[in-house]
Amino acid sequence: MKTHSHSRFVLAGVLLASFNASAVPGLWQQGYGQGNAEYSVTDASGKIFTINCTGNPDQNGIYQHSVFLTLAGDKTVSSHDDGTDITVVMNHQQYGIPSSLGWRNGDNAWYGFIMDIRKASQFEVYVNDRKAGNFSADLKNAAKVLPTPGDCGND
Repeated sequence: MKTHSHSRFVLAGVLLASFNASAVPGLWQQGYGQGNAEYSVTDASGKIFTINCTGNPDQNGIYQHSVFLTLAGDKTVSSHDDGTDITVVMNHQQYGIPSSLGWRNGDNAWYGFIMDIRKASQFEVYVNDRKAGNFSADLKNAAKVLPTPGDCGND
């Protein structure tokens, strides 16, 4: 089940606009608004990868965290989009980003992703099995900025 929420995209757009203004490639940045913490990193070409950790549970009490990828022309794809599969490859392992949380496999996949993204100095993002971005990240910056599973999970 995928969530259709225009407010998430509006919020993401507002937060990403602030990230774009001063984004240094390879350094994670944090933004917060409307109950969402967002963590973004920019690549050298201007693409932006964002982890969205919502503080607003859905009607079932589940926190539907997600990722966004902003491409050229400010086109944004989300792990919540219908027909969109986002996979992150880091440290020679792939992480399929679940389209929703609140089920065992999805929650386990999200937990593994959040645990390991903090340790990745380089990662690739695939959208529907096509490489869409290649990101480098400073590990000391990642350790300071990125959330822990307890800050961006459903436990």
